[in-house]
Amino acid sequence: MNIFDRIQKQIQEITETESSIFLDSVSLHLERAEYYYNLGENDSYYYNDVIYRTNHAFEGALKEAYKILANKTNEEVTKQTPYKIEKYFEDNGVFKERVLELFKNYRSEWRNKSTHDYKLFFDNNEAFIAITSVSSFVFLLFNQIIEKIAFDYEQDKINTSKKTFLKLKEDGMKVARGLFEMITMSLVDNINYEEFKDKSPLETQIIGFLKANLSWYFKEGNVLEEPKIKGNLRPDFIIELSGDKIVLEVKKFSKKLNKKPMWSQLLTYLRYADIKEGIVFALDVSSPIKPLKIEERVVEFENKEYTLRIINN
Repeated sequence: MNIFDRIQKQIQEITETESSIFLDSVSLHLERAEYYYNLGENDSYYYNDVIYRTNHAFEGALKEAYKILANKTNEEVTKQTPYKIEKYFEDNGVFKERVLELFKNYRSEWRNKSTHDYKLFFDNNEAFIAITSVSSFVFLLFNQIIEKIAFDYEQDKINTSKKTFLKLKEDGMKVARGLFEMITMSLVDNINYEEFKDKSPLETQIIGFLKANLSWYFKEGNVLEEPKIKGNLRPDFIIELSGDKIVLEVKKFSKKLNKKPMWSQLLTYLRYADIKEGIVFALDVSSPIKPLKIEERVVEFENKEYTLRIINN
């Protein structure tokens, strides 16, 4: 796995819809950090340059995040100091939990120390950790940015579409018995996946797209994204409505669907969340999205009964 190639792909996805003056610098500084790391084998002073480059990549990623996640313009971002941007993210609970953990770690272990203590010297181990730390942060942060762009795009479409038509679909779901059937109906019949035609969306784009639609159809309920249920267990969604709760996990695959780990993962989420029903929504982006198929299993475990569904094309 080449993390820099994956980050470059993320940058390409973002720049398809967003004009940015910060993303190229992120890519450049990460590449130069790796270049200086390799030079450090013959001259250890280059490891300091690695840290300075990862700091610049960190700063550029935060600027892009500030623009997208805080809904700012390029001009507004350039007028803001790096410290105030970092403080904004520290104080406002914008980042997802994993992104926040990596943000705090890099800021305390590398950014602050190297910025305020110019007598520091770094070795190859520290330089390596700095590169991997900032790369992990950038990768997860860009996933959150891509999801936000997909969510905003789909939400704008919903807000400008024929709401009467959407309302009829929403009312049609209410004849279904319970939240489990309502979510199934919304995924199979109500949501329009036309924009994915002839594209290969990232999984995070599918999640943003679904979040916008689910937030519309279940606006009287609560759509929780990545809720922490135990340890590091975080399903993509838990949807709540009128006392009912459903787990929804989203998967992207290509050509071959391995359902066995999906059943196991979903059952694990249901057990630890103490929820009786759950859905895995799996899209093969290399095939026509519709028609969608539904497969159901009823599983008994420790004297409790769980109903699981996989919906896929």
